[in-house]
Amino acid sequence: MQPREKGFTLIELLIAITLGLILVAVAVQLVISGQINYKIQQAASSVQDTGVFSLNAVTKNIRLANHGNAGAMNDETLYGGIVLDENNLQGLNITAADYVSEENSQDAGFNTGFGSDQLVIMYQAPVDMVTCTGENIDGPVTSIDEEGFNSERGEYVIEKYYLKRRGAGKIETDLYCKSATFFHREIVPTPEGGTPDLISVTVNNEQMIAPNVDFMRVMLKVRNSDQSTATMSLDAYKDIVETKPAIIGVDLAWLAKSSEIVQNNKIYNFQVLDKDLEAPKDKYMRHVYSTTVALRNGGLGDIIE
Repeated sequence: MQPREKGFTLIELLIAITLGLILVAVAVQLVISGQINYKIQQAASSVQDTGVFSLNAVTKNIRLANHGNAGAMNDETLYGGIVLDENNLQGLNITAADYVSEENSQDAGFNTGFGSDQLVIMYQAPVDMVTCTGENIDGPVTSIDEEGFNSERGEYVIEKYYLKRRGAGKIETDLYCKSATFFHREIVPTPEGGTPDLISVTVNNEQMIAPNVDFMRVMLKVRNSDQSTATMSLDAYKDIVETKPAIIGVDLAWLAKSSEIVQNNKIYNFQVLDKDLEAPKDKYMRHVYSTTVALRNGGLGDIIE
């Protein structure tokens, strides 16, 4: 009698292969799922870095707007506040048109149908500090000598915040700042018929603050003569014919974009303050970051009649 051969039957072999394929499929799915989750986490992290960092970097200086001046601020405030008109820059040797807050004047990271805003502030350095472009500036200095007590005012700073495309043919935009500084000096009257000397201004190089900012919106918070408050766009404020109300704060918002593509991203509609935006379906993750900055140097409770 011949011994029986031992081994797998065809059915057992098919069952083993099927189980093996199932295990392989599960393992592959876990790897793919892990990679997707990793990309989502990377995208979320890059968006948060852009949004949170840019807000922190900008708001600490914007809070200084109008420092060195007394009383409420509007478009006629000299050497301080939110720069809304060339009146704020009188007597400065600077191209005023380049340093005025403007609505719908800057690039956006995609076709929004509405351009980004530009914010320009001015303040006197309260202490030795650094501007948004990394320039060291001097605060007030006091001294006593044989002639008595001397006081020197700190440097004045103009800072412009805006979006800029990365180069010719590029769509992506980043948040930039450009600064200018000057020392305030009393302008000595010139002889009759002469031209007053302008205060010398040093314009510094621009500096990128945060990458991948698609859109920037700026709105003003104002206090009316009846003590009521309101929020309005830059253009709405400039369009006021009568004396403009005191500016007491600024609303800022950015639409930040991730550096990585997220395949399952399906969020494309965003509310950026008063603007509804529809982003392109390009698989990038986006998020709106906003803040309200109270201008404590704008005259507490002051109104402009």
